[in-house]
Amino acid sequence: MKKPRKKKYNPKKLDFWATRVVETGTMRIQAQGLGKEGKVWVFHNKPVPSGEWLAPHRLTDYRLTFLTPHKWTVVAGVACRNQLGQNYFSTSQQSANNEFIYHDPQIQQWIYEFVAEQINDVNKEHILSSFFIAIPYQTELAESDIDKLLHWLNIFDPKNIKTYYEMLQIKAEAESVIKDIPLEDFVPKQTACTLRKHNISDLITLFWQEEEYLKQLKGIGEKRYQHICEGLKSLARKHPSFRELAWDSHRGDMCREFILADAANSEKIYQHYLESKKK
Repeated sequence: MKKPRKKKYNPKKLDFWATRVVETGTMRIQAQGLGKEGKVWVFHNKPVPSGEWLAPHRLTDYRLTFLTPHKWTVVAGVACRNQLGQNYFSTSQQSANNEFIYHDPQIQQWIYEFVAEQINDVNKEHILSSFFIAIPYQTELAESDIDKLLHWLNIFDPKNIKTYYEMLQIKAEAESVIKDIPLEDFVPKQTACTLRKHNISDLITLFWQEEEYLKQLKGIGEKRYQHICEGLKSLARKHPSFRELAWDSHRGDMCREFILADAANSEKIYQHYLESKKK
């Protein structure tokens, strides 16, 4: 009777298995202009809620997708809308020879530069958001597939993002509505007098001032700063165009903060990955 032949240990077997597992409807999408809502991980055709990425019951899926080598396909692009309200996008696809892509700072920098090339190819006033799609295997996405993904992300929804041109229109409308409204209608008289001493003579000029700048102005303490905040909130409630302007500014700040925090978190995970490889 023959003894069963022992199979040789194949160190790449897990990688091959992981590739087969994630090839079924798995991808990573990020639309920078949407901030937190624009970062999506799809595993087996189902979006994973952002709060569950590193949850205990998701760790195996996460490792198979992001901490296991794959030959990635990266689609970088920019979503746009022209002055006629027509949506369009520009993209380019590349294969990432570096098999570990998601948290590697060098690859992240390559993706940013890749996206920047697409931004330079379109009318800046039309831009809604840059985006990239990373797929953990070699493939080629059709334009129709990319279009479906962008609509699924609601990147073309005017309620979510507006172009620079659209914001110029809203800004002009807001300025025309409030240009003749005196400061005293929305902030106390003494606060208005102090603001004028610092060449802030109208509401639209007040709106564009940075928080730290206002707080360090002589005569503007915490109490008067709160008066200013309440006045601007009241103004936004009363005038829709100003409310849109205020929301877009706030959304932009939130997106920038999220992108910076996401990059820092990615760096931590990458360092943890390198440490685990040493053990």
